[in-house]
Amino acid sequence: MAQSRPRYSGSKRHLILAFDLGTTFSGISYVMQDPGREMRIEAVKRFPGQDKGAATIPSVVYYGEGGVVLAVGAEEPGEDAYSGNHDYPMMLHWFKMLLRPESITVAHDDVPQPKLPPGKDVVDVYADYYKYMFECAKRFIGQKDQASKMFLDSLDEDAITFVLAHPNGWGGAQQTAMRQALVKAELIPDSDDAYERVAFVSEGEASLHFCLGSGNVSDEIEVSALLSDGSTLMIIDAGGGTVDLSTYTFASVSPVEVKEAFLPDCVFEGSVMVRRRAERHIRAKLANSRFGKPEFIEAIANEFDRAPKKCFKGTGDCVVPFSHMMKDTDAKVGIRAGKLKLTEAELLSFFNPGIDAIIRAIEEQRCALAPRVAKTFFLVGGFASNDYLFNKIKDHLAGENLVLLRPDCDSKKAVADGAVSFYIDHFVTARTAKVTYGTRCAVQFFPFLPSHRMRVNQALPCLTGGLVLPGAYSGILTKGSQIAEASEYRKTFVAEGMRPGDGLQITMKIIVHRGSGDPPEFIDEDESSFSTLFEVTADIKDAPIEIAFGPMGPFCMRKVDLVFSFGLTELKVQLAWKDENVSSLLPCSSC
Repeated sequence: MAQSRPRYSGSKRHLILAFDLGTTFSGISYVMQDPGREMRIEAVKRFPGQDKGAATIPSVVYYGEGGVVLAVGAEEPGEDAYSGNHDYPMMLHWFKMLLRPESITVAHDDVPQPKLPPGKDVVDVYADYYKYMFECAKRFIGQKDQASKMFLDSLDEDAITFVLAHPNGWGGAQQTAMRQALVKAELIPDSDDAYERVAFVSEGEASLHFCLGSGNVSDEIEVSALLSDGSTLMIIDAGGGTVDLSTYTFASVSPVEVKEAFLPDCVFEGSVMVRRRAERHIRAKLANSRFGKPEFIEAIANEFDRAPKKCFKGTGDCVVPFSHMMKDTDAKVGIRAGKLKLTEAELLSFFNPGIDAIIRAIEEQRCALAPRVAKTFFLVGGFASNDYLFNKIKDHLAGENLVLLRPDCDSKKAVADGAVSFYIDHFVTARTAKVTYGTRCAVQFFPFLPSHRMRVNQALPCLTGGLVLPGAYSGILTKGSQIAEASEYRKTFVAEGMRPGDGLQITMKIIVHRGSGDPPEFIDEDESSFSTLFEVTADIKDAPIEIAFGPMGPFCMRKVDLVFSFGLTELKVQLAWKDENVSSLLPCSSC
């Protein structure tokens, strides 16, 4: 199903750069859009400090005193960096997890919580890493061949679009932080026009585009042979920190038109959690041994991460070498000649909790989809290369004649490649709202309603007559709704005043409901399930005035629409009125 893309029809050269900042490894893909030329997705495959051809680099930053960046990725600080304060250089990894939403609860304590350098926040670290990724991309493209160098040298300053991938469960707050990181890294200026050159995509949707764009799942099988109009597939993107599950239904196979079938899921059970469980177990196992010191634990955990974790197939013991010294032996804890033995049972205890959680998440998606049954499943991401993970999921699905596949191309760059495809191919035409969006409002007081009677002391007189109750919730876009790109959702609100000059400025809070059921009528019924994304403030003096009459005489009304509009995966909000003067336009959260 690899799509033949049309030639670039723009009049100016344009570069699309996709950054996949991962928990353990990161990748960069790009497309050089040249008028009249084919648009071909390519990956950056040369990074400092590692062999040519590697499409990913470690998600690591080394800091010195004062937050100075000493090295990034596969590079390491020079010898002089170790001559000062023994606390530096500070190696920071797994920092991606620090940006995760508070609304996503984690059932275990294995999610990394790395300590940031003094004076640095997570946006600063993202900025440092994005800046390095950009430098690597420019260096690779500029050195690739003469045509690529000429293309890069001829680009205007505003001719680069950045596509940033993030886990399924992330939304507006995380997207805002990532955009701020680009500004701090000086990759874009801090302006509305520059913000338009930043796009976001969930890792699940990027992986879908990668699978469809790669064409083959093996040398013999084409993706198109597995799908037809109306068929449903599930993408399981198993990375370092998270496993993202996304399910899609094909409205059309040719041309490709895909709709998100259900709310995507995000499980914090990536490969890092396997290492964390192993490290915790090894620390307890060696607690009373001379090898229980932190430097030994780290060396063993690192070596386990490097080979045994990747190669484990579900059976057999393994040995983890951490020293070349024959005298490094402690038979009581399974250490001989600098090698720690881990039994099959121990290895299973590192893997099984996460795999069980992934399978439960798969089943939850499948149950919610009925009667639209997903029959084809794609496993991608760095963790997908582990045969034990693949076989466990495959065995689980095989009992119902369901098919699990791994694309035969390098799935470690699935998200980066797919993020570029997402931007230029647009296979997904409708997505599912992850939360309910709305705002606080006042509702007419009805004394016959119990929920109203208990709030009688809060009732306020209204210019139109009667009483109103503040603190109600007005939903505009409901969780689970199918949202087509470029669609709009709006609701009219009325600003009242006795004189034309009253209420010329209006402020509305955009509030989301994250609860499992329908939102309650009043926010105070379940305040913990609501959260404010931001406020929209606007001058509405130009909105048309209507004169109305009430018990206190004539008064002025201005009708203002709160409009939610969608493009790609980012929600935008504006206040508008009938003469179509737009008073505010602000980026909001992923839908």
